[in-house]
Amino acid sequence: MTLNRPSTIVLFLLLCLAAGWLLAEIVAPKPVIGLLRLDGGRVIDTNETERLVTALTAAGRDDRVAAIVLEIDTPGGSAISSELIQEAILKVRQTKPVVASVTGMATSGGYLVAVAADRLYASPSAAIGSVGAITMRPGDPTLPAGSLFTGPYKPEGGSRFDQIRQLDIVKQSFAGGVMALRSQAPNPITIDMQTLTEARVYMGREALALGLIDFEGSRPDAVQAAADLAGVRHFDLMELDSYLLLPTPTPTPEGGLPFFISLDQTQAETILFLDSRFVPDLRLSPLNRPSLVPGLSTSP
Repeated sequence: MTLNRPSTIVLFLLLCLAAGWLLAEIVAPKPVIGLLRLDGGRVIDTNETERLVTALTAAGRDDRVAAIVLEIDTPGGSAISSELIQEAILKVRQTKPVVASVTGMATSGGYLVAVAADRLYASPSAAIGSVGAITMRPGDPTLPAGSLFTGPYKPEGGSRFDQIRQLDIVKQSFAGGVMALRSQAPNPITIDMQTLTEARVYMGREALALGLIDFEGSRPDAVQAAADLAGVRHFDLMELDSYLLLPTPTPTPEGGLPFFISLDQTQAETILFLDSRFVPDLRLSPLNRPSLVPGLSTSP
């Protein structure tokens, strides 16, 4: 049996097409799902912020990076730093998906970062939440003898009441951002602002029921979700720091931001009214009146 000329041409073209497809699969670079880590219990400080924002910005401009998986295990840190990372994630989301995977904890500023992602995964026993802020006990400014100031609040920027008010502004901004982002999430938030600002820490399964996360799952689930959102089937999963030739992050030294507040002997008798459903009796005498928050006493 002999092939006529048209059949030979068609067969040749099909063979060329198959060879080209096979060559493309072998030689052509695949899309990249970039793995970016904020884990190991690292505190969100200036160094971490610079690294993460740099990586997110570079990944957003790299055409080969199809999506980003942000792996989170952090107790939080600086409010300003957390906000900068959140802004960088929201900017990247305009061009490619970002999926967060909580491997241990995403509390305080860590949760502020996590909620910026398109999808938020966490393991059932992960620690989620702690929406709020904490600072040292404020005091009224002092004017050292022999110094000149153009205003009474030049040394500290305001009175202790101003500092308390500003702390509340930070809390409201944090909680308002969470409410706005989680209201539009695949698993919308179901608790109100007052409950959210009690700053409770929830386990992953509890957080799922309350709409604080989207799905239970681990890194493979987050990677698959990122690929689905990006519309890619075949891809390379790569550490974003290595792919972008960024410096390898160094572990945070022990003694960073504490996750839990430890009460010393002088605070052992202090009652902490942290639950908004419990209303303290403020008619107690000044000598017996408890503190409303750690290190912050009510005025007589």
